[in-house]
Amino acid sequence: MKLTKAQQMMLDIEKIVGGSINVIYGTVIFDTVLNVDEMKKAVNEIYRINPILRTLLVSVDGYTEQFVEDYSPRDIEVIEFLSKEEVHKYANENAQIPFDMNGSLCSLKIFISKDFCGVAYKLHHIISDGWTLSLIASHFDSLVHGNDVT
Repeated sequence: MKLTKAQQMMLDIEKIVGGSINVIYGTVIFDTVLNVDEMKKAVNEIYRINPILRTLLVSVDGYTEQFVEDYSPRDIEVIEFLSKEEVHKYANENAQIPFDMNGSLCSLKIFISKDFCGVAYKLHHIISDGWTLSLIASHFDSLVHGNDVT
């Protein structure tokens, strides 16, 4: 499927400017500790119900096109932190790393501590915007608390 004009513009800007200009980053932090397996299930459900998060870019006859991977469960990375300051430092550093445009345009990672937990999500602007961050946060919160989001 061809890129939309807005998506093509994002890709063109990235080619010209480079770096992490198109990275959208967010975190959801719970001031409690949740079950890691339940958080992994929630993140996988987010991938399942949001096909845009499974979008990949491919070059076809010199043009960039997009396709959506079929859903399959992912092995969700879990990162341990000692403090919320470490989470914020990690988020700031990770948000500066550009995406490999030949791979996934989305990364959701779980983080845990003895006092809190949450999810960090990094999205490319080609597949998301600020509203996407809000939707993912809402979906994650609903799913880890046993609510349906579909």
